[in-house]
Amino acid sequence: VVQVEPLGHEVLVIAELSEGAGAGTKVVARTAPTPDLPSAGQRVTFDADERDRHRFDTTTGARQP
Repeated sequence: VVQVEPLGHEVLVIAELSEGAGAGTKVVARTAPTPDLPSAGQRVTFDADERDRHRFDTTTGARQP
C-alpha cells in the first residue's frame, strides 16, 4: 500500500503491484470506510470481479476496453 486516502463516504487505497506481469503497476481500490483498512507500507491482496475492473492507458489516461 502506497497511500490510504479517506474521502468521507469512501476510501481510496492506492497500491503498487509487486509480483507477476503487472509488477510496478499502480492500483486504486475504492472501498467503504471501515476500522480495518490497511496502512501505507502494508502488503495486501486485491480481488475484484472482472466487471468492476477499469484499466487506463498510462500515457494518454484513456480508459481501455
